[in-house]
Amino acid sequence: MTVSVKIKGLEPLNRKLRRLHSMEPVRAGLGEAGEHVKSRLAKYPPRRRGPLPGGFKSDKQRRKVFALIREGEIPYRRGQSSASEDLGQRWNVRVSGLTATVGNNASYGPLVQDRKQQAMYHRITGWTTIQDVAEREGPEVVRIISKHIDRALGE
Repeated sequence: MTVSVKIKGLEPLNRKLRRLHSMEPVRAGLGEAGEHVKSRLAKYPPRRRGPLPGGFKSDKQRRKVFALIREGEIPYRRGQSSASEDLGQRWNVRVSGLTATVGNNASYGPLVQDRKQQAMYHRITGWTTIQDVAEREGPEVVRIISKHIDRALGE
């Protein structure tokens, strides 16, 4: 006795699986997810008026601030100070293999957006940290990558 099984749609399924095996949809999802995270990190808090809240994180920071005041770099004016490295515009995304890296090379970036190094002033004035964004946007990153995989599988 012989049993014959015919699978309809096997070739289109194989094409989808080959595409998924190439990881192209995953890389596309990583790129989109990286851009999403970047957009959250590059967002400046609203402008603040009034006295300096908080204080200094360390004596070293206090000395640096007063040295910058003497040199004319402070008061800092967003987008006008010669010491500005345009923190928000320096965020970038690089996808390599199956890793998306969102980075920034502004020298003062960690004092503004790293949870462990953030100056109290930046915390009080509403600057989000990279860790806050990573925690908050994790589910959205997964959704974006899943969307690309689902699209590749035709779901």
